Amino acid sequence: MDEQKAAARISSWAVPTQADDDAWARMTREEQLAAYRAHFDSPSCSTSTDTTIAEIVARSRVKREAKPPPDGQDI
Repeated sequence: MDEQKAAARISSWAVPTQADDDAWARMTREEQLAAYRAHFDSPSCSTSTDTTIAEIVARSRVKREAKPPPDGQDI
């Protein structure tokens, strides 16, 4: 898995689902580290904000609830 693809997966895990946890568990340690490195090297990680972690998590939950489950799965 390339670093960009790995970073894209990890950046959407503010509120991980079971599918996200399963995907993480299938990644090798090297892929997990690459995902972290790519994520923390991204420009958005150096941008300060007044938004709290609780607000970010709440927004992520709302976005996840608005999306239909993949392939009819109940997440």
